[in-house]
Amino acid sequence: MKQSILVFLCLAALAACTFATVGSIAKCDCLRLTDTVLRPRRIQGFHEQKKDGRCPVDAVVFTTIKGKKVCSDPTKIWVKEAIKKLGKPGGEKKKGKARKQNRKKNICMRQK
Repeated sequence: MKQSILVFLCLAALAACTFATVGSIAKCDCLRLTDTVLRPRRIQGFHEQKKDGRCPVDAVVFTTIKGKKVCSDPTKIWVKEAIKKLGKPGGEKKKGKARKQNRKKNICMRQK
């Protein structure tokens, strides 16, 4: 009886460690940085990644309008300028979508 409880506790501890490890790896988007320079109009949003035990690099993770993630060096000048234009981390650019919607409305109004 004591052995079965001990085996159960060991398996539960092993499962908890496995799930904790998988969860922490999934939170790290960038393992290395890229030299790709993005145009601000192609960026939908961004968030920052800090170097710690899980993530090997500091990075700014840009999400493009096509949904791709690009890992950029936060010390680069173009990255700093893009962050200023976009605003807070995690926020998405809203002006571009509004402009496109306004263009569609204007085209429809002209046709009438």
